[in-house]
Amino acid sequence: MANQEGNIEEEKDHDAWLNSMTSKVQSIGSRPSQTDPCTIYRVPSSIRQGDTNAYEPQIVSIGPYHQAKQSLQAMQEHKWHHLHALISQNRDHSLADYVKEIHPLEHRARSCYSENIKLGSQKFLEMMVLDGCFIIELLLNVHGKRAIEVGPIYSTEWMVPLIRQDMLLLENQLPFFILQRLFDLINRSNSPSLVDLALNFFNHIPPRNEAIPPSKVVHHLLHLFHSHIIPTPSERSLQVVPTTASGRRPPLLPRSIPSTREIQQAGIVFKKTKAGSFLDVTYRNFVIKIPALSIYDSTTNTLFRNMIALEQCYPESGTYFTSYAIFMHCILQTTTDVMVLKQCRIIEHWLGSDEEVVHLFNRMCKGLTIDFKDNYLSGLTNRVAEICETDWHGWRARLMRNYFSSPWSILQLEAMVLVLVFTVVQTFLVILAYSGHPRP
Repeated sequence: MANQEGNIEEEKDHDAWLNSMTSKVQSIGSRPSQTDPCTIYRVPSSIRQGDTNAYEPQIVSIGPYHQAKQSLQAMQEHKWHHLHALISQNRDHSLADYVKEIHPLEHRARSCYSENIKLGSQKFLEMMVLDGCFIIELLLNVHGKRAIEVGPIYSTEWMVPLIRQDMLLLENQLPFFILQRLFDLINRSNSPSLVDLALNFFNHIPPRNEAIPPSKVVHHLLHLFHSHIIPTPSERSLQVVPTTASGRRPPLLPRSIPSTREIQQAGIVFKKTKAGSFLDVTYRNFVIKIPALSIYDSTTNTLFRNMIALEQCYPESGTYFTSYAIFMHCILQTTTDVMVLKQCRIIEHWLGSDEEVVHLFNRMCKGLTIDFKDNYLSGLTNRVAEICETDWHGWRARLMRNYFSSPWSILQLEAMVLVLVFTVVQTFLVILAYSGHPRP
């Protein structure tokens, strides 16, 4: 009897468990189809463990991930002020028009986030309109297209830089098509595009780039900035790609590039170069050319980490920042390596010491994964590693360093060569004269 009751209870538990699984599967099937790729992610713990603060907003939340944080609520009132200013200066459209315009985009916007957003429809639309209009009004104010500036944001020097930094966090984004739809409601003539306004706003964040704005689809502001920084196709073609005698590119085997000091000992020199993108690192004829990089305290760390997080989560964005960070981590192993690049004017930093530069890239690269064939610097890495492993190149470098390190050494060698040549010629003439003289 007891066994029968136990079996009945077990069957009930099994039925309940099966029903639970079925409801979960059905709930997935009932969700709206994803029309846009997921592009706004929670940064994985394997990446964020190196510096959690680099991925979290300090002053303003954009989008759903950090909306409920108590420490960010002070900025909510400023958002409402910006929304009021935007509507007041564009009387052709009411608040209802903005909501009506965004409502059909709700499902598409939700699908852009990697997590299921548990806000109701009204709260979600309110967040999209409020945050979107705040961003647009902020961009217009900074660009100087507004006669009235709202609140203490623009009169306090430290606020705009912090907001600017928060707006380039992967977890702190709105879909760009939401911003564009809201921006299109504002009737203006001879006004910059939303892309131009955004790039102008972020132009104060180093590293800057002189490349033209990206022409491909933009997913959000961080993606826009990332697309603007990466090398153009013409610049990418300058990277070293070793080929075989037949002209075909051989399969690349992963190699680790040595440190700056070891590279120098192999006879390779570093030179600062100008390029459209600071990522445009090239190698040719024993010269590695690297554009200048300015390293600030929290700004550079936060920007690099979020660019890398975007690449790690969204493969379509490429691996340029990831590849560059790994490259810098490899060549900057000691403070001596940092000093070499400082002397070449490739690196300038405002950190406490050169050792902090080494630690910056070391911590940044923890937890990263990259397929070697996707590394745009793989050809350069392979070629430099091959040279450093060849004894002849080390001998050549020592010869140049010990005997040709100064103009005086070269002049001395030239003088010695001339003396040797004159001696040989004189000896030859003596022998010639002796051989041609008739014997008695």
